[in-house]
Order: sequence, then C-alpha cells, then structure tokens
Amino acid sequence: METVRAYEIFVKMITEDNIYLIPNLTFRKLCVSLDTDFKSLDDMVFAELGMTGEEVLTSLREAAPERLCEKYMLKGFIL
Repeated sequence: METVRAYEIFVKMITEDNIYLIPNLTFRKLCVSLDTDFKSLDDMVFAELGMTGEEVLTSLREAAPERLCEKYMLKGFIL
C-alpha cells in the first residue's frame, strides 16, 4: 500500500478505532497488515507526529487510563 494512504489509515485507526488498545499489536505487525513498508511509514509518522509509530502506540496506551478517569470524572480510580 502507498505510504501516504497507509498513514491516513493509521491515523484513523488510532483516533477512531482505538487500535492501540489491542495488547499485542506492534507497529511492525500493523505495517504487515497494511501491506506497507515499515521504515517508510515509520518515517512519515515521525515527520508528522514527532514520534515513531511504536512510540505513538505506547504513549496512547499509557494515557488511556488517565483519559478514562477524566472523561468520567473518576477520582482515586487506578487501573
């Protein structure tokens, strides 16, 4: 798949589908599923977001509990 199209799909998958919540998903596995070159897509993600694809997935995974607490105004809730 063309890198630009793969990037568009990646952004949609992380913003709309919360794909980062799939525990064993790596950026490399995602690239294989998208039939796109890992390095090309990773370079584009870094150029656009300032992080590698794997760093994007990791940061979203780490931030998910905090966003959940904020969304539902949970206090003292630990995941």
